[in-house]
Amino acid sequence: MNIIQKTVIAFLFLSSNVIISQETLFYNNEPGTVSYLNGNPQLKVADGNSTIATSYTNTACGLSYTQASVFLSHKSFTFGPGVAQPAAMVVTGLPYCHSVLKAFLYVSTSGNGAPITASLTNPQNVTSSFSMTVIGQNYDVCWGYPASYSYRADVTSAVTGAGTYSVSGIPENPSPGSDAQGATLFIIYQDVTQNYSGSIVIADGAMEGPPGFGATTVTINNFNVCANPSSSSHFMLVSDLQRQSDAQIMLNSSAFNYTLTKPNQIAHNFISDPGVPVNAAQTTAHYGILLGADCFNLVLAGMYFRTSCLTCTVAQTTPPNTPTLSITTSSNLICSGNTVTLTASGASTYSWSNGSNNSAIVVSPTTTTTYWVYTNNANGCSNAIITQSVSLCTGIHENSMVHQIKLYPNPSKGIFKIEVNEKIENPEIVIYNAIGQLVYKQIIKEGINTIDISKFSSGYYHGIITESGKQIYHEKLIME
Repeated sequence: MNIIQKTVIAFLFLSSNVIISQETLFYNNEPGTVSYLNGNPQLKVADGNSTIATSYTNTACGLSYTQASVFLSHKSFTFGPGVAQPAAMVVTGLPYCHSVLKAFLYVSTSGNGAPITASLTNPQNVTSSFSMTVIGQNYDVCWGYPASYSYRADVTSAVTGAGTYSVSGIPENPSPGSDAQGATLFIIYQDVTQNYSGSIVIADGAMEGPPGFGATTVTINNFNVCANPSSSSHFMLVSDLQRQSDAQIMLNSSAFNYTLTKPNQIAHNFISDPGVPVNAAQTTAHYGILLGADCFNLVLAGMYFRTSCLTCTVAQTTPPNTPTLSITTSSNLICSGNTVTLTASGASTYSWSNGSNNSAIVVSPTTTTTYWVYTNNANGCSNAIITQSVSLCTGIHENSMVHQIKLYPNPSKGIFKIEVNEKIENPEIVIYNAIGQLVYKQIIKEGINTIDISKFSSGYYHGIITESGKQIYHEKLIME
Protein backbone atom coordinates (compact mmCIF):
# COMPACT_ATOMS: atom_id res chain seq x y z
CA MET A 1 0.00 0.00 0.00
CA ASN A 2 1.47 3.38 -0.89
CA ILE A 3 1.79 6.41 1.36
CA ILE A 4 -1.25 8.25 0.00
CA GLN A 5 -3.53 5.22 0.38
CA LYS A 6 -2.36 4.63 3.94
CA THR A 7 -2.83 8.28 4.87
CA VAL A 8 -6.39 8.35 3.53
CA ILE A 9 -7.31 5.21 5.45
CA ALA A 10 -5.77 6.62 8.61
CA PHE A 11 -7.88 9.78 8.24
CA LEU A 12 -11.05 7.76 7.74
CA PHE A 13 -10.40 5.74 10.88
CA LEU A 14 -9.54 8.81 12.90
CA SER A 15 -12.59 10.72 11.77
CA SER A 16 -15.04 7.85 12.19
CA ASN A 17 -13.83 5.90 15.21
CA VAL A 18 -13.03 8.50 17.83
CA ILE A 19 -16.71 9.39 18.48
CA ILE A 20 -17.75 5.73 18.40
CA SER A 21 -15.04 4.75 20.85
CA GLN A 22 -16.05 7.51 23.23
CA GLU A 23 -19.65 6.31 23.27
CA THR A 24 -19.19 2.56 23.31
CA LEU A 25 -15.88 1.57 24.88
CA PHE A 26 -15.55 1.20 28.61
CA TYR A 27 -12.75 0.04 30.92
CA ASN A 28 -12.68 -3.14 32.97
CA ASN A 29 -10.25 -5.97 33.73
CA GLU A 30 -11.18 -8.29 30.88
CA PRO A 31 -9.00 -7.22 27.95
CA GLY A 32 -9.93 -8.19 24.44
CA THR A 33 -13.40 -9.64 25.08
CA VAL A 34 -16.69 -8.61 23.51
CA SER A 35 -19.91 -8.08 25.44
CA TYR A 36 -23.30 -7.84 23.71
CA LEU A 37 -25.57 -5.35 25.46
CA ASN A 38 -28.96 -4.57 23.92
CA GLY A 39 -27.81 -6.21 20.70
CA ASN A 40 -24.82 -3.88 20.31
CA PRO A 41 -21.33 -5.34 20.70
CA GLN A 42 -19.06 -3.37 22.98
CA LEU A 43 -15.31 -3.99 23.31
CA LYS A 44 -14.14 -4.27 26.88
CA VAL A 45 -10.79 -2.51 26.72
CA ALA A 46 -7.64 -2.97 28.72
CA ASP A 47 -5.38 -0.34 30.26
CA GLY A 48 -3.12 -0.74 27.21
CA ASN A 49 -5.70 0.55 24.71
CA SER A 50 -4.36 3.58 22.82
CA THR A 51 -1.37 3.71 25.18
CA ILE A 52 1.21 1.58 26.96
CA ALA A 53 1.30 1.11 30.74
CA THR A 54 3.73 -0.49 33.17
CA SER A 55 2.97 -4.22 33.38
CA TYR A 56 6.15 -5.77 34.84
CA THR A 57 8.91 -4.59 37.16
CA ASN A 58 11.57 -6.57 38.97
CA THR A 59 14.82 -6.03 40.87
CA ALA A 60 17.19 -8.87 41.74
CA CYS A 61 20.87 -9.66 42.14
CA GLY A 62 22.36 -10.34 38.73
CA LEU A 63 19.10 -9.57 36.90
CA SER A 64 19.37 -8.92 33.18
CA TYR A 65 17.46 -9.65 29.99
CA THR A 66 17.80 -10.84 26.43
CA GLN A 67 15.38 -11.03 23.51
CA ALA A 68 14.91 -12.56 20.07
CA SER A 69 12.55 -11.19 17.41
CA VAL A 70 11.29 -12.38 14.04
CA PHE A 71 9.48 -10.60 11.18
CA LEU A 72 6.34 -12.57 10.16
CA SER A 73 4.02 -10.31 8.15
CA HIS A 74 2.78 -11.34 4.72
CA LYS A 75 1.34 -7.95 3.81
CA SER A 76 2.58 -6.25 0.63
CA PHE A 77 5.57 -4.42 2.05
CA THR A 78 8.26 -3.18 -0.30
CA PHE A 79 10.44 -5.77 1.49
CA GLY A 80 9.59 -9.23 2.75
CA PRO A 81 7.46 -11.28 3.03
CA GLY A 82 8.21 -12.34 6.57
CA VAL A 83 9.59 -15.66 7.77
CA ALA A 84 7.37 -18.70 7.22
CA GLN A 85 6.20 -20.52 10.33
CA PRO A 86 7.43 -22.32 12.30
CA ALA A 87 9.77 -19.32 12.49
CA ALA A 88 13.14 -19.54 14.23
CA MET A 89 14.19 -17.16 17.00
CA VAL A 90 17.79 -17.59 18.17
CA VAL A 91 18.30 -16.76 21.85
CA THR A 92 21.83 -15.74 22.83
CA GLY A 93 23.40 -13.93 25.77
CA LEU A 94 22.29 -16.28 28.54
CA PRO A 95 25.29 -17.03 30.79
CA TYR A 96 25.93 -20.33 32.49
CA CYS A 97 24.50 -20.56 36.00
CA HIS A 98 21.51 -18.43 35.04
CA SER A 99 17.91 -18.92 36.07
CA VAL A 100 14.94 -17.66 34.07
CA LEU A 101 12.77 -15.35 36.15
CA LYS A 102 10.17 -14.55 33.50
CA ALA A 103 9.71 -14.91 29.76
CA PHE A 104 7.08 -13.23 27.59
CA LEU A 105 6.07 -13.77 23.98
CA TYR A 106 4.80 -10.59 22.29
CA VAL A 107 2.89 -10.46 18.99
CA SER A 108 1.46 -7.42 17.18
CA THR A 109 -1.24 -7.78 14.52
CA SER A 110 -3.42 -5.92 12.10
CA GLY A 111 -6.82 -7.58 12.27
CA ASN A 112 -9.93 -8.33 14.26
CA GLY A 113 -8.56 -9.31 17.68
CA ALA A 114 -9.27 -13.00 17.17
CA PRO A 115 -7.84 -15.38 19.80
CA ILE A 116 -4.27 -16.59 19.21
CA THR A 117 -2.84 -19.85 20.52
CA ALA A 118 0.89 -19.69 19.97
CA SER A 119 3.12 -22.76 19.87
CA LEU A 120 6.70 -22.37 21.09
CA THR A 121 9.28 -25.10 20.50
CA ASN A 122 12.42 -24.91 22.64
CA PRO A 123 15.96 -26.11 21.74
CA GLN A 124 15.14 -29.55 23.18
CA ASN A 125 12.36 -29.85 20.56
CA VAL A 126 9.62 -29.71 23.20
CA THR A 127 6.56 -27.79 21.99
CA SER A 128 4.21 -25.93 24.34
CA SER A 129 1.02 -24.05 23.49
CA PHE A 130 -0.01 -20.75 25.03
CA SER A 131 -3.23 -18.74 24.80
CA MET A 132 -2.19 -15.16 24.18
CA THR A 133 -3.87 -12.25 25.97
CA VAL A 134 -4.88 -9.08 24.16
CA ILE A 135 -3.01 -6.37 26.08
CA GLY A 136 -4.31 -3.48 24.00
CA GLN A 137 -5.91 -2.34 20.75
CA ASN A 138 -5.95 0.85 18.73
CA TYR A 139 -6.71 2.13 15.25
CA ASP A 140 -5.41 0.09 12.36
CA VAL A 141 -1.91 0.98 11.17
CA CYS A 142 -3.31 2.22 7.85
CA TRP A 143 -3.91 -1.12 6.11
CA GLY A 144 -7.72 -1.21 6.14
CA TYR A 145 -8.09 -3.79 8.92
CA PRO A 146 -10.60 -3.24 11.76
CA ALA A 147 -7.85 -2.38 14.28
CA SER A 148 -4.34 -3.04 15.57
CA TYR A 149 -3.89 -5.50 18.42
CA SER A 150 -1.01 -6.35 20.75
CA TYR A 151 -0.81 -9.78 22.40
CA ARG A 152 1.29 -11.19 25.23
CA ALA A 153 1.77 -14.67 26.73
CA ASP A 154 3.77 -15.80 29.74
CA VAL A 155 6.00 -18.54 28.27
CA THR A 156 8.41 -18.94 31.20
CA SER A 157 7.73 -22.67 31.43
CA ALA A 158 8.96 -23.26 27.87
CA VAL A 159 12.28 -21.41 28.12
CA THR A 160 15.19 -23.74 28.88
CA GLY A 161 18.23 -21.63 27.98
CA ALA A 162 20.10 -20.37 24.96
CA GLY A 163 19.50 -21.87 21.53
CA THR A 164 17.01 -21.84 18.69
CA TYR A 165 13.32 -21.55 19.49
CA SER A 166 10.56 -21.67 16.90
CA VAL A 167 7.13 -20.07 17.01
CA SER A 168 3.99 -21.02 15.11
CA GLY A 169 0.24 -20.54 15.30
CA ILE A 170 0.52 -16.78 14.66
CA PRO A 171 -1.92 -15.46 12.00
CA GLU A 172 -0.42 -14.52 8.63
CA ASN A 173 -3.30 -13.39 6.46
CA PRO A 174 -2.71 -10.37 4.22
CA SER A 175 -6.52 -9.97 3.94
CA PRO A 176 -9.03 -10.63 5.46
CA GLY A 177 -8.61 -11.83 9.04
CA SER A 178 -5.48 -10.93 10.96
CA ASP A 179 -1.85 -10.56 9.95
CA ALA A 180 0.95 -10.41 12.52
CA GLN A 181 3.85 -8.05 11.96
CA GLY A 182 6.13 -10.22 14.06
CA ALA A 183 6.90 -11.93 17.36
CA THR A 184 9.38 -11.22 20.17
CA LEU A 185 10.60 -13.58 22.89
CA PHE A 186 11.60 -11.42 25.89
CA ILE A 187 13.53 -13.25 28.65
CA ILE A 188 14.36 -11.83 32.09
CA TYR A 189 16.99 -13.91 33.88
CA GLN A 190 19.25 -13.91 36.94
CA ASP A 191 23.00 -14.57 36.85
CA VAL A 192 24.04 -15.76 40.31
CA THR A 193 27.73 -15.17 39.56
CA GLN A 194 27.20 -11.37 39.43
CA ASN A 195 27.04 -8.96 42.37
CA TYR A 196 25.15 -6.05 40.79
CA SER A 197 21.52 -5.23 41.48
CA GLY A 198 19.59 -5.32 38.18
CA SER A 199 16.21 -3.69 37.63
CA ILE A 200 13.80 -3.79 34.71
CA VAL A 201 10.60 -1.88 33.89
CA ILE A 202 8.29 -2.98 31.03
CA ALA A 203 5.31 -0.97 29.83
CA ASP A 204 3.16 -2.53 27.11
CA GLY A 205 -0.11 -2.13 25.22
CA ALA A 206 -1.08 -0.81 21.78
CA MET A 207 -0.38 2.79 20.83
CA GLU A 208 -0.94 3.64 17.17
CA GLY A 209 0.98 6.45 15.57
CA PRO A 210 -0.93 8.01 12.64
CA PRO A 211 0.93 9.87 9.88
CA GLY A 212 1.11 13.63 9.81
CA PHE A 213 0.04 14.23 13.41
CA GLY A 214 3.41 14.85 15.03
CA ALA A 215 5.22 12.67 17.54
CA THR A 216 3.41 9.89 19.41
CA THR A 217 4.55 10.13 23.03
CA VAL A 218 3.84 8.41 26.33
CA THR A 219 5.02 8.73 29.93
CA ILE A 220 5.29 5.53 31.97
CA ASN A 221 5.32 5.31 35.77
CA ASN A 222 4.81 2.92 38.70
CA PHE A 223 8.50 2.44 39.39
CA ASN A 224 11.13 4.13 41.57
CA VAL A 225 14.88 4.17 40.90
CA CYS A 226 16.53 3.47 44.25
CA ALA A 227 19.97 5.01 43.49
CA ASN A 228 22.06 6.40 40.66
CA PRO A 229 22.70 3.44 38.35
CA SER A 230 26.16 2.39 37.27
CA SER A 231 24.65 1.74 33.83
CA SER A 232 21.26 1.99 32.17
CA SER A 233 19.59 1.46 28.83
CA HIS A 234 16.17 1.68 27.22
CA PHE A 235 14.23 -0.50 24.82
CA MET A 236 11.19 -0.28 22.57
CA LEU A 237 9.19 -2.67 20.35
CA VAL A 238 7.57 -1.00 17.33
CA SER A 239 5.61 -2.74 14.58
CA ASP A 240 4.76 -1.88 10.98
CA LEU A 241 7.74 0.36 10.20
CA GLN A 242 8.03 0.25 6.40
CA ARG A 243 11.20 2.11 5.40
CA GLN A 244 9.27 5.13 4.20
CA SER A 245 11.20 7.53 6.44
CA ASP A 246 13.70 7.46 9.29
CA ALA A 247 12.05 7.00 12.70
CA GLN A 248 13.01 9.66 15.28
CA ILE A 249 12.77 8.20 18.75
CA MET A 250 12.69 9.50 22.34
CA LEU A 251 14.26 7.25 24.98
CA ASN A 252 13.74 8.62 28.50
CA SER A 253 13.59 12.09 27.00
CA SER A 254 11.20 14.69 25.60
CA ALA A 255 13.72 15.30 22.81
CA PHE A 256 14.65 12.88 20.04
CA ASN A 257 17.86 11.06 20.90
CA TYR A 258 17.86 7.98 18.65
CA THR A 259 17.27 7.42 14.93
CA LEU A 260 16.14 4.15 13.41
CA THR A 261 17.09 4.57 9.76
CA LYS A 262 15.00 3.22 6.90
CA PRO A 263 17.33 0.34 5.95
CA ASN A 264 17.10 -1.04 9.50
CA GLN A 265 13.30 -1.15 9.61
CA ILE A 266 11.79 -4.66 9.27
CA ALA A 267 8.11 -4.07 10.25
CA HIS A 268 8.78 -5.54 13.72
CA ASN A 269 11.69 -3.74 15.35
CA PHE A 270 13.12 -4.27 18.82
CA ILE A 271 15.23 -1.20 19.63
CA SER A 272 17.79 -0.96 22.43
CA ASP A 273 20.00 2.04 23.19
CA PRO A 274 21.45 3.85 26.24
CA GLY A 275 19.21 6.88 25.64
CA VAL A 276 19.19 9.38 28.50
CA PRO A 277 20.72 7.89 31.69
CA VAL A 278 18.37 6.88 34.49
CA ASN A 279 18.65 8.91 37.72
CA ALA A 280 18.10 8.18 41.40
CA ALA A 281 14.51 8.73 42.60
CA GLN A 282 13.21 8.80 39.02
CA THR A 283 9.57 7.68 38.93
CA THR A 284 8.55 8.42 35.34
CA ALA A 285 10.10 7.99 31.90
CA HIS A 286 9.16 9.57 28.59
CA TYR A 287 9.18 7.73 25.26
CA GLY A 288 8.05 8.74 21.80
CA ILE A 289 8.29 8.23 18.03
CA LEU A 290 8.00 10.53 15.03
CA LEU A 291 7.72 8.70 11.73
CA GLY A 292 6.31 11.21 9.26
CA ALA A 293 4.21 9.71 6.48
CA ASP A 294 3.57 6.25 7.93
CA CYS A 295 1.61 4.49 10.68
CA PHE A 296 2.99 2.22 13.39
CA ASN A 297 2.06 0.43 16.62
CA LEU A 298 4.12 0.97 19.77
CA VAL A 299 3.86 -2.39 21.58
CA LEU A 300 6.21 -1.86 24.52
CA ALA A 301 8.89 0.41 25.96
CA GLY A 302 10.93 0.29 29.10
CA MET A 303 14.26 0.53 30.85
CA TYR A 304 16.97 -1.63 32.41
CA PHE A 305 19.50 -0.37 34.95
CA ARG A 306 22.11 -1.61 37.43
CA THR A 307 22.63 -0.27 40.95
CA SER A 308 24.02 -1.43 44.29
CA CYS A 309 20.67 -1.15 46.07
CA LEU A 310 20.62 -4.83 47.00
CA THR A 311 23.40 -6.52 48.92
CA CYS A 312 24.48 -9.15 46.43
CA THR A 313 26.97 -11.88 47.22
CA VAL A 314 28.57 -13.55 44.24
CA ALA A 315 27.69 -17.22 44.24
CA GLN A 316 30.58 -19.60 43.92
CA THR A 317 30.56 -21.35 40.57
CA THR A 318 31.60 -24.58 42.31
CA PRO A 319 30.45 -24.22 45.94
CA PRO A 320 30.72 -27.07 48.46
CA ASN A 321 28.32 -29.99 48.06
CA THR A 322 27.63 -29.28 44.41
CA PRO A 323 28.51 -31.79 41.67
CA THR A 324 31.98 -31.60 40.16
CA LEU A 325 31.43 -31.47 36.41
CA SER A 326 33.82 -32.53 33.69
CA ILE A 327 33.66 -32.65 29.89
CA THR A 328 35.43 -35.05 27.55
CA THR A 329 35.68 -34.89 23.77
CA SER A 330 35.72 -37.77 21.35
CA SER A 331 38.50 -35.99 19.43
CA ASN A 332 40.82 -33.28 20.70
CA LEU A 333 41.31 -31.92 17.18
CA ILE A 334 38.92 -32.14 14.23
CA CYS A 335 38.75 -30.75 10.72
CA SER A 336 36.40 -27.82 10.13
CA GLY A 337 32.77 -29.00 9.85
CA ASN A 338 33.42 -32.53 11.13
CA THR A 339 31.32 -33.82 14.00
CA VAL A 340 32.57 -34.45 17.51
CA THR A 341 30.84 -35.71 20.66
CA LEU A 342 31.22 -33.77 23.91
CA THR A 343 30.22 -35.71 27.01
CA ALA A 344 29.54 -34.23 30.46
CA SER A 345 29.68 -36.23 33.68
CA GLY A 346 29.34 -35.66 37.40
CA ALA A 347 25.69 -34.65 37.71
CA SER A 348 22.18 -35.88 36.95
CA THR A 349 21.02 -32.80 35.04
CA TYR A 350 22.91 -30.68 32.52
CA SER A 351 22.45 -27.37 30.72
CA TRP A 352 24.76 -26.79 27.75
CA SER A 353 25.70 -23.51 26.11
CA ASN A 354 23.93 -24.63 22.92
CA GLY A 355 20.65 -25.18 24.79
CA SER A 356 20.81 -28.97 25.11
CA ASN A 357 19.92 -30.71 28.36
CA ASN A 358 21.46 -34.06 27.43
CA SER A 359 24.63 -35.43 29.02
CA ALA A 360 26.29 -35.60 25.58
CA ILE A 361 26.05 -33.30 22.58
CA VAL A 362 27.18 -33.75 18.98
CA VAL A 363 28.54 -30.56 17.42
CA SER A 364 30.14 -29.58 14.12
CA PRO A 365 32.15 -26.41 14.74
CA THR A 366 33.85 -24.70 11.80
CA THR A 367 36.34 -22.85 14.02
CA THR A 368 37.87 -23.53 17.44
CA THR A 369 34.91 -23.11 19.80
CA THR A 370 34.39 -23.02 23.57
CA TYR A 371 31.45 -24.93 25.04
CA TRP A 372 30.25 -24.97 28.61
CA VAL A 373 27.84 -26.99 30.70
CA TYR A 374 26.41 -26.25 34.14
CA THR A 375 24.16 -27.79 36.73
CA ASN A 376 22.23 -26.41 39.69
CA ASN A 377 21.24 -27.95 42.99
CA ALA A 378 20.14 -26.61 46.35
CA ASN A 379 23.73 -25.65 47.20
CA GLY A 380 24.46 -23.60 44.10
CA CYS A 381 25.80 -23.87 40.60
CA SER A 382 28.80 -25.69 39.15
CA ASN A 383 30.11 -25.70 35.61
CA ALA A 384 32.76 -27.04 33.28
CA ILE A 385 34.25 -25.55 30.11
CA ILE A 386 35.98 -27.15 27.14
CA THR A 387 37.56 -25.65 24.06
CA GLN A 388 37.21 -27.82 20.98
CA SER A 389 40.16 -27.34 18.64
CA VAL A 390 39.34 -27.15 14.93
CA SER A 391 41.68 -27.18 11.93
CA LEU A 392 40.86 -25.96 8.45
CA CYS A 393 42.79 -29.02 7.27
CA THR A 394 43.91 -27.16 4.17
CA GLY A 395 47.10 -28.37 2.58
CA ILE A 396 46.81 -31.66 4.45
CA HIS A 397 48.11 -33.50 1.38
CA GLU A 398 50.96 -32.13 -0.69
CA ASN A 399 52.59 -33.81 -3.69
CA SER A 400 50.23 -36.82 -3.46
CA MET A 401 49.63 -36.62 -7.22
CA VAL A 402 53.38 -36.61 -7.98
CA HIS A 403 54.37 -39.66 -5.92
CA GLN A 404 52.44 -42.83 -5.28
CA ILE A 405 52.44 -42.42 -1.52
CA LYS A 406 49.49 -42.66 0.86
CA LEU A 407 49.43 -41.81 4.56
CA TYR A 408 46.40 -42.90 6.60
CA PRO A 409 44.32 -42.70 8.72
CA ASN A 410 44.58 -38.95 9.19
CA PRO A 411 43.53 -37.77 11.77
CA SER A 412 44.41 -40.74 13.99
CA LYS A 413 45.20 -41.56 17.62
CA GLY A 414 48.92 -41.59 16.77
CA ILE A 415 49.40 -44.74 14.67
CA PHE A 416 49.70 -44.04 10.94
CA LYS A 417 50.21 -46.24 7.90
CA ILE A 418 52.49 -45.12 5.06
CA GLU A 419 51.87 -46.91 1.79
CA VAL A 420 54.67 -46.53 -0.78
CA ASN A 421 53.75 -47.82 -4.23
CA GLU A 422 56.90 -46.86 -6.14
CA LYS A 423 60.63 -47.44 -5.91
CA ILE A 424 62.31 -44.72 -3.86
CA GLU A 425 66.03 -44.52 -3.11
CA ASN A 426 66.80 -44.47 0.62
CA PRO A 427 63.26 -43.42 1.75
CA GLU A 428 62.84 -41.98 5.22
CA ILE A 429 60.09 -40.17 7.14
CA VAL A 430 60.85 -37.38 9.59
CA ILE A 431 58.17 -35.80 11.78
CA TYR A 432 58.23 -32.31 13.27
CA ASN A 433 55.87 -30.86 15.85
CA ALA A 434 53.93 -27.60 15.42
CA ILE A 435 56.88 -25.46 16.58
CA GLY A 436 59.37 -27.13 14.24
CA GLN A 437 61.10 -29.56 16.59
CA LEU A 438 62.15 -32.93 15.17
CA VAL A 439 60.34 -35.56 17.25
CA TYR A 440 60.46 -38.73 15.16
CA LYS A 441 62.51 -40.37 12.37
CA GLN A 442 62.11 -43.75 10.67
CA ILE A 443 63.49 -45.51 7.60
CA ILE A 444 60.67 -46.83 5.42
CA LYS A 445 60.46 -49.19 2.47
CA GLU A 446 58.25 -49.93 -0.51
CA GLY A 447 54.90 -51.33 0.63
CA ILE A 448 53.04 -50.61 3.88
CA ASN A 449 54.90 -49.10 6.82
CA THR A 450 53.63 -48.36 10.35
CA ILE A 451 54.71 -45.40 12.46
CA ASP A 452 53.69 -44.87 16.07
CA ILE A 453 53.80 -41.36 17.60
CA SER A 454 51.01 -41.98 20.14
CA LYS A 455 53.38 -41.18 23.03
CA PHE A 456 53.36 -37.54 21.95
CA SER A 457 50.60 -35.07 22.83
CA SER A 458 47.67 -34.49 20.48
CA GLY A 459 47.90 -31.70 17.95
CA TYR A 460 49.50 -30.86 14.60
CA TYR A 461 52.59 -32.56 13.21
CA HIS A 462 54.34 -32.41 9.85
CA GLY A 463 55.34 -35.67 8.18
CA ILE A 464 58.04 -35.32 5.51
CA ILE A 465 59.22 -38.20 3.32
CA THR A 466 62.66 -37.85 1.77
CA GLU A 467 64.51 -39.66 -1.03
CA SER A 468 68.24 -39.72 -0.38
CA GLY A 469 67.77 -36.71 1.91
CA LYS A 470 65.61 -34.67 -0.51
CA GLN A 471 61.98 -33.92 0.36
CA ILE A 472 59.50 -35.56 -2.02
CA TYR A 473 56.28 -35.64 0.05
CA HIS A 474 54.78 -33.61 2.86
CA GLU A 475 51.59 -34.24 4.82
CA LYS A 476 50.13 -32.41 7.80
CA LEU A 477 49.37 -35.01 10.48
CA ILE A 478 46.63 -34.55 13.04
CA MET A 479 46.85 -36.63 16.18
CA GLU A 480 43.69 -36.75 18.27
